[in-house]
Amino acid sequence: MTPTVAREQGLLRACLFTLGGEVFAVDVRYAREVVTLEEITRVPRSPSYVIGVANVRGRVVPILEVRPLLGLPPREAEPGIRFLVLEAAPLLAAVATEGVLGLATFDEVMSVGDARPQHRSAFAIGFLRRDEGPAMLLDIPGILEALRLRAPGRAPSWKASPPPRWRVAMEQERVPGADPVGVPVARPLG
Repeated sequence: MTPTVAREQGLLRACLFTLGGEVFAVDVRYAREVVTLEEITRVPRSPSYVIGVANVRGRVVPILEVRPLLGLPPREAEPGIRFLVLEAAPLLAAVATEGVLGLATFDEVMSVGDARPQHRSAFAIGFLRRDEGPAMLLDIPGILEALRLRAPGRAPSWKASPPPRWRVAMEQERVPGADPVGVPVARPLG
């Protein structure tokens, strides 16, 4: 299954950010906000890609290091760096960035096959053409799911909670492609 990108009248809106000196992009459907976190709580015995957790507007959000997934060397999160909060329902996490360049609109997504070999990634949907050089468009649902599946015990904080104004019933239901136990599904009441 090929990931989809949000298009409006043939255009794609993406949030651009840098990691390892390279420019990456995420579809705006998955970008929630950019935050600077002063306090990150380390999680004992967590996988190496989990920097910790942080309170983001009243929600406990896992903070992740995605550089190794993209073929980049890991880097220690420093105070004052920006994190991009991403959500691909039901998964929610923030990723460390070196900088956020902002939002841009693109009219074409170039194929991953058109990329130079050193710029290919298993999590690339394609490339976005920019005057300053291409930006790799990332498969955010794929990245978050890959990291969730690698996490021992599948931490429940990865699940995005529904907005508080919703009345929902949580029930276990089998979902094709999900783990055999099923995943919680939110359904509006009445």
